[in-house]
Amino acid sequence: MDYSSNNTVTNSPKFYLSKHKNLWYYVTISIYDNKTKKNRVNCKSLKTKHKRTALQHFNKYVNGYNDSNNEIVISKNITLPEFYKEITNYLNTNLAKGTVKIYRIAVNNFVRIAGIKHLKLYSIADVENYKTARLNEVTKDTLNIDLSTLKALFNLSVKLNYLNKNIFCGVKKMQIEETNIKVFNENEIKLLLNNIKDESLLNITKFALYSGLRINEILHLQVGNINYNADTISIENKNNFTTKNKRNKIIILNDKLKNLLNRMLYNDANNKSNVFTISSIHPLEKYLFTPENRQHPFCKNYITHKFKRELRKLNFSEYLHFHSLRHTYVSQLINKGISVNIVKELVQHQNIATTMKYVHIDTNILKKYANM
Repeated sequence: MDYSSNNTVTNSPKFYLSKHKNLWYYVTISIYDNKTKKNRVNCKSLKTKHKRTALQHFNKYVNGYNDSNNEIVISKNITLPEFYKEITNYLNTNLAKGTVKIYRIAVNNFVRIAGIKHLKLYSIADVENYKTARLNEVTKDTLNIDLSTLKALFNLSVKLNYLNKNIFCGVKKMQIEETNIKVFNENEIKLLLNNIKDESLLNITKFALYSGLRINEILHLQVGNINYNADTISIENKNNFTTKNKRNKIIILNDKLKNLLNRMLYNDANNKSNVFTISSIHPLEKYLFTPENRQHPFCKNYITHKFKRELRKLNFSEYLHFHSLRHTYVSQLINKGISVNIVKELVQHQNIATTMKYVHIDTNILKKYANM
């Protein structure tokens, strides 16, 4: 079905009602480009599988277009660095600061190797050459992160109508041998807790072990985030801090965390105080972990580097680092037989697949059931 706009300009769009293989109806917009001498085509879902409803939505869309008389931009001649600059605000709004940094690094490396081109001029050959060159600089894991990041970026270019197709969809990632997630065993945990002399670092380490929180989430906790009445701690996005997925989250205040907080705030592990008592002694804005006589929290790099030095003193594996405390927390829950769905909620994973990576049952548990 063909509906042409009433406009007389040469690039007047044509509209088509089409039904795709997924049985959903779409409006297809075709605009003749005088510069390229080609038709630019874009599709927009009418969000229905019923023809009568589709026709209604189709006519409404065409009439709305004619009334507004706005040109539909299907693609733009824009280079990758220019595109990245245009969407910087979008990335900063929707992604965590660390993730935006990963995007920036991936774009810079791709442009360095593949060159500066218009988005639509990049080819799969460019990507394959990039993979070969980049693999001489980084590990396969890092390269796969780059490829995932660039694929997401080019998906965004399609979503925003800069491109009609994402070339990264046809690119294969590097195959990586399966490796177990590195965690602390019980003896290593005891050794670690018995040898850390710095009280602040020890408390931060314990907090990570007992909560499974990420380092930035721990360092930006304030007294006001603790609710003894509800047995919860809230992790909130703030001006100077955002969670990994930019969502507020709530974790359960278990007994070990309560004892740790009571020692920290009152020097009394048996204190049964509630949030109102806390606020009367400590201001709600007070950070739980701060340098002495300071109001701001510890720097993430300062704590992680200090923690790494402690691990090296104890001759621990170089594969272990501060985030291994979160891995340890999750793995311990899994090995205690707790449902994967429960663990997912406790640690606030977005996807169950992330939690499933930890399902490597302890050898001693396997021996126990094998002998039965």
